[in-house]
Amino acid sequence: MKFELKERKKLEQQTAEALFKSIKGFSEVNAYSEYQQSLDLLFTLYSRRILLKILTVKFEESLSLMLNSAERKLQFKQFLKIVANEAVFVKFNTRNKKQVKAIDNLLRRIVVKCRAEPSYRPFIDELFQDDVIRATRDLIKHLRNEKVKSVRVQFSSEEKATRYSNPYFVLAISKIFLEHCPDELLLKENQLKTIIEQFLTLAYLFNKDPELKTKINEFILNMLEVVQKSYSRLPLKLKEEL
Repeated sequence: MKFELKERKKLEQQTAEALFKSIKGFSEVNAYSEYQQSLDLLFTLYSRRILLKILTVKFEESLSLMLNSAERKLQFKQFLKIVANEAVFVKFNTRNKKQVKAIDNLLRRIVVKCRAEPSYRPFIDELFQDDVIRATRDLIKHLRNEKVKSVRVQFSSEEKATRYSNPYFVLAISKIFLEHCPDELLLKENQLKTIIEQFLTLAYLFNKDPELKTKINEFILNMLEVVQKSYSRLPLKLKEEL
């Protein structure tokens, strides 16, 4: 009787362990792999934080290095989109806006500096055309086939953060351009119309994100105020469309 009880307990223990492993997918190989991935992720995260710190403290020297080749420019734009995306998710998860504000300040410094330096100016032109206008167009096209239209879902990976642009990043860049480079938004043919249409579409598609929708509406109103003040300088075709 004692023997049967002992064997039954042993069998139950083995069954429980096997069930646990099958549910968790746990094994020494998996554990090491997940540990390595966690270390890689942590290393990448700290590397980005260090680079952000360097960009803040040694801004002009760092910016010069980032913009000295086409390859580095592309990498820098991807870096900016990723750290901006991370900052948005930190705010989502902790309600701490410190990182978002730090990224906004860095983006503003970059735009202001590049606007003042003719050799750097092409970078912010590319940033706006490629990572605001074109990336938003691609995002809108992508979202039409997606069931879940949420920033949390759509930008939960770095791959999507670089392929498209987080709407909060797009909004941050657009606000800075409206403040410091309004002519880029107002005087280029079809630019104003495209921006307004894209933002209205984003507000509609991300209608479950009330904060984003509010920020978009506020930005459009601010843009229209600037249009009203600059009406006499607008191209004739744009005046007719308005």
